[in-house]
Amino acid sequence: VVVLPGFLRGAALYGELAAALRRRGHERVEVAQVEAWQWYPTLAGRDFAWYLQAVERACEAALRGAAPEARVVLVGHSAGGW
Repeated sequence: VVVLPGFLRGAALYGELAAALRRRGHERVEVAQVEAWQWYPTLAGRDFAWYLQAVERACEAALRGAAPEARVVLVGHSAGGW
């Protein structure tokens, strides 16, 4: 499971959600590591490449050491769910 933080939100706000998913049996839970301030340039029309890179790193971490047939489930909040 990879949690995608919402617009103007950072990864730190999703720690409790990640913990709850783990308690419910999801062994591999990652939160895309972004900070709230990283969103600010997008307000002026800048791209989201930085966000996609964070998502890619989180997916790679979630799959590291997993079985070859393992899949990632994305849990998006707000803009994280586009």
